Amino acid sequence: MPGVAFQRTTPVSGGDTKSEEGTMPDWMINIVSLDSGEGAFVVDGLEQGQPLAAQRDDLIHWYNQTNDDHQPWKTDANYNPCAASDLSELIPAGQPSNNWDCLPPQVVNDPCSPSIDPGNPNNRADPPTWTIYYYCNRHPDNEKERGSMNIAAIGS
Repeated sequence: MPGVAFQRTTPVSGGDTKSEEGTMPDWMINIVSLDSGEGAFVVDGLEQGQPLAAQRDDLIHWYNQTNDDHQPWKTDANYNPCAASDLSELIPAGQPSNNWDCLPPQVVNDPCSPSIDPGNPNNRADPPTWTIYYYCNRHPDNEKERGSMNIAAIGS
């Protein structure tokens, strides 16, 4: 289920307007401040710590509602960081991230494998399901800034 296209017009100075187009994410993962002062990843509509259930090609969007910078980063199942991550750039305090597309890994059963290139006609068949684990690269010891996404192939 791909994101929904949108167009918005907003007023700017001098009576002019600015038009924006984009794709709304299917899923929002909020980065919030807890009463303890720690940050936490919370999927919209779920409790902190619950995994996101998504489908291939769903769009994920992180929204940083804290006063700290955060960076979602791929990890293995034990939350050890991967050498590289394509989830998100650094998300400044109070800012949203770019959308991330739920695509399968290039190497099956390797959580640190980069996502496939959706335009490559030589891609192998999608696995029926895969899990993406992530944490905040800026706060790796905060267990509340960890999460997972259970993703199903379309038609699974």
